[in-house]
Amino acid sequence: MEWLEEILKDVDGKEDIIKNIKKGIGENFVAKDDFNNKNNEVKDLKEQISERDKQLEDLKKVDPKKLQEEIDTLKEANATKQAEYDAKIHNLKVESALDKALISSGAKNTKAVKALLDIDVENAKFDEAGNLENISTMLDGIKTSDPYLFESKEPTKKGFTGVEPDGGNPNPGVKPDSEKSYEDFVKELESK
Repeated sequence: MEWLEEILKDVDGKEDIIKNIKKGIGENFVAKDDFNNKNNEVKDLKEQISERDKQLEDLKKVDPKKLQEEIDTLKEANATKQAEYDAKIHNLKVESALDKALISSGAKNTKAVKALLDIDVENAKFDEAGNLENISTMLDGIKTSDPYLFESKEPTKKGFTGVEPDGGNPNPGVKPDSEKSYEDFVKELESK
């Protein structure tokens, strides 16, 4: 407010005039900083409105039918991928359950036994315990027709059969050749 004092420097009662002017300015006018802040806010809002108008114009250009077709295509692609994923998970579960059943049944070669099983992997079902339905019946059939593919549950005999172990004397009354003397050989030949 120095500018006001400069203008009124020669006027009598200038303090009262300046006081009244300041009071009037405070009631009827806005400070320059407040004005600039509000002015900047208005500019920002105008820019936002302009941006929104541009976005609305861009949206008007969008073809709703084409957009719906794209959405439908994406939904179909997602459903296909989900079905493929579910099928892979199901196949893994079936393979795992089959391997578990084959190992527990004593299969010597699981690959060979799998080749003999007629399992529709896509339509395979599980029982409450998580095992494949009817797998034990199928395995029992293969155990009957091809028992060589499975470990035998009968205890196996250890050792050789039909072979006489070396080290014993088959004729206990006769000395082994290493202990015989010349006379023993002669007696043996005469007795034959």
